[in-house]
Amino acid sequence: TPKDTTSISRASKGGWFFRPLMNGLCLECLGNGTRRVISPPTLSHLTSRTQFISTESYTNGSFSVRSRLRFNRLQILFVRSINKLFLERVIPMFKTKLIIGAVTLAASAAAITLLLQNNSFSRSVSSVECPAEGDRFCTFTELSEVYEEGEDWEITKRESSDSRVLVSAIHGGGIEQVTSQLADVVAGEEYSFYTFKGKLTSGNFNNLHISSVNFDEPQALTMAKEASIHISIHGAEGEKKKTLVGGLNENLRSLISEHLEASGFYVKEAPEHLDGDHPKNIVNETKTGQGVQLELTRAQRKAFFENGKISYSSRNDVSNQTEAFKEYTEAIRAALKEYKEKNL
Repeated sequence: TPKDTTSISRASKGGWFFRPLMNGLCLECLGNGTRRVISPPTLSHLTSRTQFISTESYTNGSFSVRSRLRFNRLQILFVRSINKLFLERVIPMFKTKLIIGAVTLAASAAAITLLLQNNSFSRSVSSVECPAEGDRFCTFTELSEVYEEGEDWEITKRESSDSRVLVSAIHGGGIEQVTSQLADVVAGEEYSFYTFKGKLTSGNFNNLHISSVNFDEPQALTMAKEASIHISIHGAEGEKKKTLVGGLNENLRSLISEHLEASGFYVKEAPEHLDGDHPKNIVNETKTGQGVQLELTRAQRKAFFENGKISYSSRNDVSNQTEAFKEYTEAIRAALKEYKEKNL
């Protein structure tokens, strides 16, 4: 008895008719209201000229045996041929169309999703919070209209013959302590150096900090755009000694991490708000469109000076620098040298 009673109930009651069922059976409907269910495997065993096959009729939603009818072999062959046509041609054709339709629908959905994601990404890249959270000013022009150069802030720079390498500290001086000293030593006489220093007696960070994506001091931008390699050194909060590495230059980023770790320093990938991956971040405003941003926790910066003192007088006294300061800067310089030698 076939399981698909719905297919049977829809069968024609007039003339000679059959249809394939979901379980591979064939249904024959005769004018007298009877319906015969024929299994293809059974048909292959019918060898005599005539055979008797049990027939069933549909009565009040159930099947009951009504009679046995003479069935001609020619009809059996015809049923077999039509059944084979449905099973091998028609049904696969519909399956193929369904598969193609499903694939097309899935591809369309994926394309729409990707488009929306790209639009969202484009908006997030192009949009820059100005001023950034915690900053007082949106641009360097705004800052310079309020605070005076030489009195409240100053710029120190040094351009080397190899201007394709720049080491900077745009939040130097009292803004993020020790970053100016680190950048200066890493650059040495070999690489170009830039730092913007806060000189206020207090409140340097709150008043003079401009986010890296908004920092547009003309001299800094010019030096960055002339460079192919840029390392920007920053300070972050944290009572554990660690360096958070970010920026779009993945090869140099990896080398710096390896050399710092080999020297005993703890290095970790920077979290999203410090990862320096925005194209408008000054560290990436280079000829190659990429750079490396190093965020050193306060604990790590304090470890570079005797007794952990990083006041103005202490951090500007070279004799107060610890061995860790030397090892740290040498590790970065070694990474830079390897990067240049490998021409990455």
